[in-house]
Amino acid sequence: MPWPYLAAICCLILCVFTFFYCHFYIKRRTSRDSILGEIQDEVDSILFRINEITDRDITLLEDREKSLQALLDDADRRLKVYARELDRHENSGKAYQALGLRMQRNGKAADSDLPVPPQTVPAAEAIPLPAAEPPRFAQAEKQIEAEPRPIGEQVRDLSLAGFSAPLIASKLGISISEAELAMALLERKPLE
Repeated sequence: MPWPYLAAICCLILCVFTFFYCHFYIKRRTSRDSILGEIQDEVDSILFRINEITDRDITLLEDREKSLQALLDDADRRLKVYARELDRHENSGKAYQALGLRMQRNGKAADSDLPVPPQTVPAAEAIPLPAAEPPRFAQAEKQIEAEPRPIGEQVRDLSLAGFSAPLIASKLGISISEAELAMALLERKPLE
């Protein structure tokens, strides 16, 4: 047999083998089971990623819920302290007012009972006074009174100046817890 025929037969066998191989390969790749398997794998991976993201989001939400709950508890505690201090401040104001009225009532009666010591030398004659000079400045008919600044601004200014809560409280005549609460609220509020 001549050599070109032998080569042609080999090529024919190779073509037939390649045809059947490609036919079965394509059939296997396009079969229903293989396509469903690929889709199932893809769906499983998507579900796994969604579950991971959901777990992470749930964890973040739980952490934020805990921090928010802690902030709310702290705010409730501070509000209770503030309300208690306001009540205490009102009660002490009422007590001082009642004490002042009682002292006023008792003071008038006590003043009338005390004997007045006699003066031997009149007060006007005892110390000679210099001659009166006319005033150098004319007085205004109406006194100008400075408006008192709000406590919050005073607390903020003193806090920014570096004073501690007890010093601020004693300077402004408020309780220490009121000063601490005002300072804490001013820390959260942006400066204007």
